[in-house]
Amino acid sequence: MFFAVLAVVAVRLIGNVITFGIGFAGGAAGSTAVLGMGSLFGILVLLVNGLVSLAVLILAVMVILQASGRGRTGAIVVIATMVLAVIAYWIIYGIYQVIIYNAVDYSTVGVISLVYLVAEIIRSLIVFAALIVGAMMSRRWAAQNA
Repeated sequence: MFFAVLAVVAVRLIGNVITFGIGFAGGAAGSTAVLGMGSLFGILVLLVNGLVSLAVLILAVMVILQASGRGRTGAIVVIATMVLAVIAYWIIYGIYQVIIYNAVDYSTVGVISLVYLVAEIIRSLIVFAALIVGAMMSRRWAAQNA
């Protein structure tokens, strides 16, 4: 489960950085083709992330059923983090969309977009930390009971 969690973190981190870079380059160049490729790449990253996240959830359920003590607690932390991460994303994105739809000038859109980006980075870092801590708890339990 530890390596699957690391795969989730790597896919999300690398995918987000590359998607942001493609979007930034496409916007700076004014190229709709580059922006379209960035969107396609973003969808591909989401599909891969979904598959890896599903694998982590399945492994975490297996650990919950087989482990005890800290191992089980770590797996519960992983599952709870994945569920709460989605809920936190919906909340942050919903607030962002409400403000953007009601914005009347471009400066407001720019500022809110930067605030959203910072909030999303902070959310991602908290989620990554919680996933890694939960996976390490399960891994240590497995190493002690092997």
